[in-house]
Formats: sequence, structure tokens, C-alpha cells
Amino acid sequence: MLESTKSKLAALDLRSNAIDNERAVKLASTLTKKNTPTNLNLGHNPAITETGWIGIFTSLQSRNCRLERLSLDGTMINIAPTLCLVDALTTNNTLRVLDLSENGLMTIAGWHALFKFLQHPSCKIEDLSLHSNRLNDEATIILANSLTKNSSSRILNIARNR
Repeated sequence: MLESTKSKLAALDLRSNAIDNERAVKLASTLTKKNTPTNLNLGHNPAITETGWIGIFTSLQSRNCRLERLSLDGTMINIAPTLCLVDALTTNNTLRVLDLSENGLMTIAGWHALFKFLQHPSCKIEDLSLHSNRLNDEATIILANSLTKNSSSRILNIARNR
């Protein structure tokens, strides 16, 4: 259905669907086609590992990718996919809402890379949800400093980070 050039699907909620790397890579290839959804929820799919996430995030660089909202809550993304995500976001002009809540595997290096991106002139993220990530004081300071240099962010959810 997603591969059809006539698809008018605007939102795709795949939360908690036991998606694995193979399916994630297939999904990634469809995100580079025209008429892709603008809203994608991949939250709570623990079978997607580094390989699948890198495929998904690489697809964000496609000019055809129209995602405006991406929910990745509870996905346990680690450093390598995070760096790929940040790289993709520097060229993606459509993503406005990003939910990375409940990502307990993220390291301070991953948070630092993401928060540094918030300072980038191409950052279009308006709504960022980071609740329940156990952000420590160092990460919170980096986030605060990044937001002082960011003109696009309007909504920030950092609840339950202790």
C-alpha cells in the first residue's frame, strides 16, 4: 500500500507491532518514495536494532520523505543510530515533531549530538519529547545551552527524567 504512487495515507501507527530489522529496512525504502505518510509512529518496537534504525534514519534524507512527525518512544536507540538520525535531520526539511521518550540506552554522547543539532540552522524541530530518559544534569545543561541558540523549538517535554 505504501509503495503505491496513489497512496494518500497521512499517518501510519506501527507502535508495538514487533517490527524487526527486515521490516524496518523495507519500510525505510518506502519512505523514500513519493506520497509517503507525514506521521509515523514506530514506538515500542524492540526488535528493531541498529541496522533497522540506520535504514529508517537514512531514508529521512530523501527529498521524497515527507515525514513531519516521528515517534520513537520506547525504542532503546543507542549511539550509532542516533548519530545517523542527527545526520539525517541536518538535511531533512519536513520533520517538525520528534518523540524520543523512554530511550534508556541513549548515552551522554548521543544526547550531546542530538542537542548540538538543535543549534544547527537547518533544525526545524518544533516539538521535542524527551520524557522518561533519565537525563542527568550534564545532559540537561547541554540541552538548555542548545535551546538558547535555537529559534524553531516551541514545545519541550522533559518530564520524569529523574
